[in-house]
Amino acid sequence: MCDLIEEKKPKPGIFSVMDDACATAHADPVEADRSLMQRLGGACSSHAHYKDLGQAGFMIKHYAGDVTYEASGMTDKNKDQLVCKSCLKNYSGFIIISKIIRCLT
Repeated sequence: MCDLIEEKKPKPGIFSVMDDACATAHADPVEADRSLMQRLGGACSSHAHYKDLGQAGFMIKHYAGDVTYEASGMTDKNKDQLVCKSCLKNYSGFIIISKIIRCLT
């Protein structure tokens, strides 16, 4: 199941498809979500743990049960910053974290 989520090549996983869709998304978030769902359907529909729910979203069959993800707003949410650099300046491990951030950006 990790390949469904994290794979980059030969067949892209959900994270890779989402990053690509967000990188090419422009002003219209509804269109970006629609494009994401089309790309996910093309890239992941043959995976045993993935179920396409059309423009509404998709389902992943996790070991603990099925989880449904809604398409609406997904590309906007994916653009959120996970780590706030200014929030980390007071953290004693800031040097290590700043190196990690540099590797990610």
